[in-house]
Amino acid sequence: MKVAVIGNDAYLARNLQNVFISDDVMSFPRLDYVDKEEIKRFDAVINFTIQPEFSCKTLSQDELLDVKLARMIKGSETKLVMISSRKVYGSRNLADEIAETAPLQPLDAYAKNKAAAEKAIQGIIPGQSLIVRVANVLGEPVNRTGYKTFMGWISESILTRGKLIVTENPETRKDFITRDYLQKALSVLIHKKVSGIINVGAGFALSLERLLTDIVGEEHIFFEGNVPPRDQFVLNVDKLHRFVSPFTPQELSDSCRRNRSVLMNYLKLHKEKAYASGRRRRFVRRGYGRTDCRRFE
Repeated sequence: MKVAVIGNDAYLARNLQNVFISDDVMSFPRLDYVDKEEIKRFDAVINFTIQPEFSCKTLSQDELLDVKLARMIKGSETKLVMISSRKVYGSRNLADEIAETAPLQPLDAYAKNKAAAEKAIQGIIPGQSLIVRVANVLGEPVNRTGYKTFMGWISESILTRGKLIVTENPETRKDFITRDYLQKALSVLIHKKVSGIINVGAGFALSLERLLTDIVGEEHIFFEGNVPPRDQFVLNVDKLHRFVSPFTPQELSDSCRRNRSVLMNYLKLHKEKAYASGRRRRFVRRGYGRTDCRRFE
């Protein structure tokens, strides 16, 4: 099977080739690297890219990258795999599992753009797309700031403050999966030539307090404020389980444990760097000069 991956450097696309080992996979950093005729020769194309302003403002249909891609492959047999989000459902009652047939109630620009892209794609290439509405995703921590993902937020708070500062209620419950599980699900669904809309989630919810404590440790987490639980959700994954084995609590626990080990190593390196930088500044202030303090950089 020939599979094209657009946005191969995106967080969710990292190491994707590990689940498509027996396939002919070609990666493109952005949509403008894709040849309009070449893309039609692939069996499936997965798009992980969005514009920088995607989360900030509502875009026109012509600006949406998934819509542009749908128009490119129209008339071919290439299947478009769109990475959508559980956020298109809006805010729901946690007691109710959200099925694919639930009405969409997007609340922010990101969700509205995803919902608009879904609708447009189904009109442009009916029956030729797979739209996956993804729960919150855990991947490995990142040793950098400014990464706009769930793990990016955790990493940035730990590295800049030494603690994870959380402004949500600790009892807030959400549906989480790992990036490995998402990628496995994509591989299975593509190989089984599934079309339509499918929720990709765990089908169970975990409190933020339990999840984040497992990831960073109780000593590195602080819940501030007194806000009620909000944005709670759990996806109905009955449709997914017709094709993909269920995600288990043990898989989530193992991922949290691995992430905690990586995060603590990053924090240790960050503290050592800050300590060395502090010593370098003291040397400069005391007049030893730049040459004498290079060994501390």
